[in-house]
Amino acid sequence: ETPVRLWLSGPDGAPFGQFDRLSAHLATQDQTLVFAMNAGMYHQDRRPVGLYIEDGVQTAPIVTRE
Repeated sequence: ETPVRLWLSGPDGAPFGQFDRLSAHLATQDQTLVFAMNAGMYHQDRRPVGLYIEDGVQTAPIVTRE
């Protein structure tokens, strides 16, 4: 069984932005990226648009306005 997780930023706080950067980060932790996809919409600076929760921590609020 492989867990499904979300990653936005690396240890330096900068967004991964590309799957190869995420894969390289995981390799430093003896983990392998098996599958990756974009999980939402993002502003130009790569901040999430709307609700974002990673490891149980909400880092962007839900947007309820139309």
